[in-house]
Amino acid sequence: MTCSECSGELAWFGVTRGTDHFRCLGCGHDVHAVSTPRLGPERRFRAVVRWKDEILSFAELESLRKIAPEARAIPAVDIWERSKREGWVLGEYLESQIDTLWNQAHELQLRLDLVLVSEPEPEVRPVCMFVVWKTTSPSLEEIVALRKLSEEAANMPASAVLEKAREGEWLLGRFWPNRLPEIERRAMELGLQLRRES
Repeated sequence: MTCSECSGELAWFGVTRGTDHFRCLGCGHDVHAVSTPRLGPERRFRAVVRWKDEILSFAELESLRKIAPEARAIPAVDIWERSKREGWVLGEYLESQIDTLWNQAHELQLRLDLVLVSEPEPEVRPVCMFVVWKTTSPSLEEIVALRKLSEEAANMPASAVLEKAREGEWLLGRFWPNRLPEIERRAMELGLQLRRES
């Protein structure tokens, strides 16, 4: 695909409101084409103003103060100090807000970079696994199976295992989630019932 303005090469910029967004590498002309259905929640982007000549010009300072009202109260020297390495962070915007922001930055002749904000990974914690007896007291078969599954039970005398097992559910241990399917499969093969507790 080529640009209708200057016949330059178009580069894919991203998806905005379900539409592929292209930008000309020559003149910067924006093109929206090819509908792309989006599933799931809107993505968030961090918008960063970059200085064209790696130095803050008066025109860019005035434009920045129009697009970022909080910059009006900050002296130019402080704006430069805060932005000379990484640019000026405007904030985080939803995908549906990007078009408006991009057009505003383009009108003000500001160079805008958009960085996809990755969602934090959910915290992974170990899970407690308990052996649950079929009746109020464990059967001999369950004790034998437990000693095959639990290293702790295997290293205890049979009488001590039986005494501890009669107190209630047996804490098999704390395991990372990726180990649970293997432990549950082994328990099922041995005829033991397990219970998870976060």
